[in-house]
Amino acid sequence: MIDYRLLTFIDVCETRSLTKTAQHLCLTQPAVTQHIKYLEETYNTKLLVYEGKKMRLTESAQVLLQYALKTQALLKSTKTEMYELKTKQVRLNFGATLTIADYVMPTILDAYLKRFPDIQLNFKVQNTTHLIDALLKGKIEFGLSTLN
Repeated sequence: MIDYRLLTFIDVCETRSLTKTAQHLCLTQPAVTQHIKYLEETYNTKLLVYEGKKMRLTESAQVLLQYALKTQALLKSTKTEMYELKTKQVRLNFGATLTIADYVMPTILDAYLKRFPDIQLNFKVQNTTHLIDALLKGKIEFGLSTLN
């Protein structure tokens, strides 16, 4: 399980707001601040810088965010594999952009489900930016997008 302080950090990076993170995670704003302070002390580096009222991530924060997202994705994959071992049911999470979802996927999914009826599919239709974000967070295993 990922450290709850890293989950707080990930949310802060996404919202760029201690207040919004506190609301999302049902914490107090001082608790969110303490989580960030703990990580700064643990890694002996500054993670957040304020320029006026605007929050900016330091280089160290960007590095930590990438590793935290990878850790989160790995732990999710571990949980999925453990579930598959236990239940003998395979899940596949993936996504595609609207054009691919409309014109390419119906035929492919139909053939795939006929060949592998026991596999549970979770298919998301999103734009490329959202697909990349879902990949980085480990919410999908792969994404299909057209080249621009």
